[in-house]
Amino acid sequence: MFRRRNARLLRLPCTTAAACGLIWLVCSAAMAGPSYEQAVLDSSPIAYWRLGETTGVTAASLIDPTGTNGTYTNPGNITLGQAGPGPGDGLPGFDAGNLAPLFGGSGGYVSLPGGFLPTGSTPRTLEGWFNGGDNNQTFFNYGPNSSGKRMSVTASNSRVAVAVSGHNYGINGLSLSGWNHLAIVLPQGQNKSDQFRFFVNGEEISDAATGLAGSTKTVNTTDSAQRIARTQGSATFPGLIDEVAVYDRALGREEILSHYMAAEGQSAQYFSLYQTADLPELEISNYAGVNNVRLNDGVGLNSPMTNEQLFVGDAGNNVGNRALVDFDMTALAGWQAIGDATLRFRVNGKQGTVNAADAFELYQIADENGTFAYGQSSWNHLVQSDTTPWQDLSGNDLPTGTSPAGALGAPGEGYGTVPLDTISQSSYPTGSFVEFNVPQAVVQDMLDGNFPGFLLRHEDEDLAGRLTLNDVRSGANGPTLSLLVAPADVPVPTTG
Repeated sequence: MFRRRNARLLRLPCTTAAACGLIWLVCSAAMAGPSYEQAVLDSSPIAYWRLGETTGVTAASLIDPTGTNGTYTNPGNITLGQAGPGPGDGLPGFDAGNLAPLFGGSGGYVSLPGGFLPTGSTPRTLEGWFNGGDNNQTFFNYGPNSSGKRMSVTASNSRVAVAVSGHNYGINGLSLSGWNHLAIVLPQGQNKSDQFRFFVNGEEISDAATGLAGSTKTVNTTDSAQRIARTQGSATFPGLIDEVAVYDRALGREEILSHYMAAEGQSAQYFSLYQTADLPELEISNYAGVNNVRLNDGVGLNSPMTNEQLFVGDAGNNVGNRALVDFDMTALAGWQAIGDATLRFRVNGKQGTVNAADAFELYQIADENGTFAYGQSSWNHLVQSDTTPWQDLSGNDLPTGTSPAGALGAPGEGYGTVPLDTISQSSYPTGSFVEFNVPQAVVQDMLDGNFPGFLLRHEDEDLAGRLTLNDVRSGANGPTLSLLVAPADVPVPTTG
């Protein structure tokens, strides 16, 4: 698989025929966006070391410097003030004079204080830039090497990986050069060393990750032995490192991509839409544009969202539970979508057994169908505000029947839909998130006002369980749509 941004080429080992045929080109003519530094600060890191010093031993953090400043250790083996990522690298989101330290692989590193890094299996994101490196040398490390307590990130032109107490998990076979952006994410609700997500130069490459050494461990990180460019051993990173940031939450792919685009000088705005969100860029406080209709348990009205539960699944019933969710995009009318978006639901509880036999499906409701009313609904049909039947894209009524046979309603009351994504996991831990991919064309339909909503459906093959999503659907734990957009009059990156 090949992905290209400007002159920066990322080569990944091909894992599927579809992947090997994908090329993503991002144009370089976009209007200048926010600086990379500002994009990082807007995401509220708990520490951010720009590493631009030219003298001294203090590696200053822009966040709480009294508690997160680092120290250049063995400074005789570090060359400060070298050229960092900048306009000459196709990255105008940095100043021309941006600087970075060169770690010579001979003992120099940045030691960090304790007391602020994420511990246990709490969600986290590590982000930064590297130039050079070695497969076996550390970009960032903390925790002792025992019982899942250490998290050590390695980076080089051919491999990025995370080691958790002997289990090395990541991607081999990369073909990188020059400055590269790296983000490593441990998602909410995940606690295994093979559940980290990897992003290089704005693109997620997690699907290519595999075990490189050892066996899976439970992540139980301890906030000790904190270092940039070195583990507890004597060898250090042989190359340049810059702009290291740590977050106590899992950044999503759109937010990570927005950081990389800011480095490229691209104009893009990252939004996370959920009930009660503040969106100062749109002059909106307490966003109230998430609407939902549930088609189960005799409950239907929920517009906008309040505090009713959203069930998806079957607990002894023979019909697939489903729900409709839509977002008010009026404030973004006329904007342009940049890439795919993510629709996220938090798992608040489970009833019965929910496992790999269960599949959760996301559909786009076809825009030629009648608009639906936010009102009382029943198991097999949706109350509509006009007489237009809900049909498929060929104009045919969808078949009658019950789940798991596959029907979505009675004739004339079916759901004209386009399948978007299917999620099937071995487990759904409470507090974790179910995330669906929303294609860029669908996001554009939403922005253009040609989108009645999402249909979320569950196919429960054993009729024995269901998920409770978003017990309190007022806030970021409710349905969340994360997307990148730009105003209509701004040249933006395109995919193709």
